[in-house]
Amino acid sequence: MFLQLLVPSRTSVPQYQKLKNTINRWISEVNSEFGTTKWQPIRYLYNSYPIEEVCALYSAADICLVTPLRDGMNLVCKEYIMCKSQEYATGVLILSEMAGAALHMKETIQVNPNNIEEIKDALITAMQLSDEEQFKIIQTLKRKIEKYNIHYWIKSYMNTLNAISNKKAKHAKLYTPPKMELLYRNGNHREVL
Repeated sequence: MFLQLLVPSRTSVPQYQKLKNTINRWISEVNSEFGTTKWQPIRYLYNSYPIEEVCALYSAADICLVTPLRDGMNLVCKEYIMCKSQEYATGVLILSEMAGAALHMKETIQVNPNNIEEIKDALITAMQLSDEEQFKIIQTLKRKIEKYNIHYWIKSYMNTLNAISNKKAKHAKLYTPPKMELLYRNGNHREVL
């Protein structure tokens, strides 16, 4: 089953309303064609949920597909990994190469979200990974997420700001404006600056 969890956002924007209607129609068509009275291939949850319920969904998911076309850090992928708390947790993360987190999560299966064939192949690859491979990747990603936490990012950011500030200060010391003569209005006093 494909579970799509979508938290409502920008509900008053006409383009979003149109996209939601299109998604609803497509899901209905797929479920009508392939579903049964006891099972539907796509489960679509359009709502906000408490973090405990979201974590339970992440924990139960065999594959997490995070494919934004453009995104910042995208914390969903990190939440998925960290919710794999069982002693021998398995699961596979497929991540858009355009998500900011992709730079730090090279162990994931990365895809171009514009390439449907690539996403299909990634899903097949994810389903074929052994439990041992999945466990190893999840543990590696967990260690990275724990290491590169908010404290790491703040320290890194502040160090970068300080380096830029120091570079500007150093540059300011190197730049010496040409000497100028300051003449007072009465013309009697001259001072070289």
